[in-house]
Amino acid sequence: MAETTDKKLYGTVLIKADLILEYLFESDEPQALASIAENTGLTKSTASKILDTLEHIGYVIKNKKNRTYSIGFKLIKYSSKEMSRMDLESHIHDQLEALHDHFDETVHLGVYQNEKIVTVNKFQSSRPVVCISSAIGETKDLYSSGMGKAVLAELDDKKLINYINNHDFVAKTDKTIANTQMLLSELEEIRQLGYSVDDEENEEGVYCIGAAITNTTASGQKIILGAFSISIPIFRANDELLKELSQAILQVKETINASFN
Repeated sequence: MAETTDKKLYGTVLIKADLILEYLFESDEPQALASIAENTGLTKSTASKILDTLEHIGYVIKNKKNRTYSIGFKLIKYSSKEMSRMDLESHIHDQLEALHDHFDETVHLGVYQNEKIVTVNKFQSSRPVVCISSAIGETKDLYSSGMGKAVLAELDDKKLINYINNHDFVAKTDKTIANTQMLLSELEEIRQLGYSVDDEENEEGVYCIGAAITNTTASGQKIILGAFSISIPIFRANDELLKELSQAILQVKETINASFN
């Protein structure tokens, strides 16, 4: 929230925009216009105009289906350098670095933010480039990425159904799972295995194995912090290596999640 000041401020609309961004940041779920207006003290007309501008510059995202708003990824991208140094990254840096060093494959760390996965750290393979499009600050959809599906498998039924009902599953490649029933079936398999697989579903030529990072509060509530993954080019994805990678992912997942307790 903006601090009070004796100085004459230029552009009070910026202060109003800050009220909206602060409210969206503190909200656990995307918010409708009426809720935003009520909780910021703005009229619906004023809030709507400011939201249109914020959406245009990428500071908020509007869900066209249910007309709700959430913090935009442009803000996250601007702060990605700091995000990569956040407590989560520092806490598990050594485990992810060891995973990378052991296989010399690309390892990613992502945080769960506004029903997306935001990449906050990357350990690049020294071999020929694996993930051309991946970069710190990049966002990935939950339904098509290794880290994303690992997170989806951790959601409770209510949040999972809400996600499915409010998102269009657009095929990124010929292998993207864009069918609800197929996705639900795979999520059940992920829960049983403990890890997820992205078999060229988000990017052609790239195979990923991912796992969710969670913490449990003293009251027993599960908190989804994010996920990590290891990516390899499809031509190296033989059965022997995939078995080694999946076992390593499970071991690292167990170590990381246990370290929070």
